[in-house]
Amino acid sequence: MEVPSAIIESKELVRLRRAAAMVRIRSLEIVHHAKVGHPGGDVVTSFAISRGVRDANSMWTPVEANKFLSDTKAVGGSIAAAEMFGEPTE
Repeated sequence: MEVPSAIIESKELVRLRRAAAMVRIRSLEIVHHAKVGHPGGDVVTSFAISRGVRDANSMWTPVEANKFLSDTKAVGGSIAAAEMFGEPTE
């Protein structure tokens, strides 16, 4: 029996919403840790360069970094510094 495409699409939408919620929760955890553990409460981070953040031409894109930045701001955090391409194996 073939699964209707609307069901497949709705399962994908649920998966995407769960992933987005997890990113927001992770941002909240990071901001909380920064505020509790460090004066000023600013976050210092780095951004990935692996295949998951590259386009079809293997060029790095800021899509995932922008999600983290906007979620961090949305939960009351701020970024003090960010290292680009913090993965030594790529």
